[in-house]
Amino acid sequence: MALLEVEDLVVSFGGNKAVRGISLALDSGVKTGLIGESGCGKTVTALAILGLLPETATVSGSVRFEGKELLSSSEGELARLRGDHLGVVFQEPMTALNPMMRVGRQIAEVLEIHDLASRTGARRRAIELIEMVRLDDPEVTARKYPHQLSGGQRQRIVLAMALAGDPTLLIADEPTTALDVTVQSEILLLLDDLVDDLNTSLLLISHDLPLVASLCDELLVMYGGTIVERGEVNEVFGRPLHPYTAGLREASDLDQVEDDQELRTIEGSVPPLGEFPTGCVFRDRCEYADDECLQVPRLEVPSGEGHEAACFHPVRHD
Repeated sequence: MALLEVEDLVVSFGGNKAVRGISLALDSGVKTGLIGESGCGKTVTALAILGLLPETATVSGSVRFEGKELLSSSEGELARLRGDHLGVVFQEPMTALNPMMRVGRQIAEVLEIHDLASRTGARRRAIELIEMVRLDDPEVTARKYPHQLSGGQRQRIVLAMALAGDPTLLIADEPTTALDVTVQSEILLLLDDLVDDLNTSLLLISHDLPLVASLCDELLVMYGGTIVERGEVNEVFGRPLHPYTAGLREASDLDQVEDDQELRTIEGSVPPLGEFPTGCVFRDRCEYADDECLQVPRLEVPSGEGHEAACFHPVRHD
């Protein structure tokens, strides 16, 4: 049994589908990347798994975590899972931290709420967690307020909070977007080390294909609320089958810049919710689209290939 199993998940807002019947499975100890441009449904998928969608959302399908169905669970049951078995790191740490509370106290509060430590034990464990995320002078740092820390330091505190309950799954949604490039690298290396040390499964959500490829074992590519390609990261990154995945890889190929070539881009942009085409959701941006693409392609392994893609005209590699 997979750690997390999502089957035929559909999320709609006002009748418009943001997630269109996706299915996925995450195994224990595996780092999985979910990539795609903004507006493709990545964050909505994460919020559905966590039970954090707004009341305006309509949800169907199944989300099972450690065998337990989450979509029918009560808010109390979900609250007990979040921060304990399920950890989460969002992209903007200032929205995740209470500006009026010292950061050490915020970490300790997670432990107390989930009955993982006494008040004294939680305070001591908070210091250990601050040291674990490699912040200097943990006791001094614990007494600081969020505004007294840099963006990278705040994100380390958020990571410490997410890992406080030793979760079996950590969901990180664009955890470095708000940080500069150097700090991004430091945070990602730290994240990689910590999930390995704690044997925690990871779902890393990003729009950055090379970043995810450097950290993850499995790769899911999302466009228009659907999974258009999935497989082992080296296979998908090295031999992308869907034109969208191939376009993402080419658009992130910095060797082109070093060779004074113009950086390739994917024509067009992600349509607003409710305006994706029928049939293949990518067909209005795809150079290979034809009448066959008016139908919905299945996510399957094309003949002679090693991983799945939802495309009638997969990219062929000689």
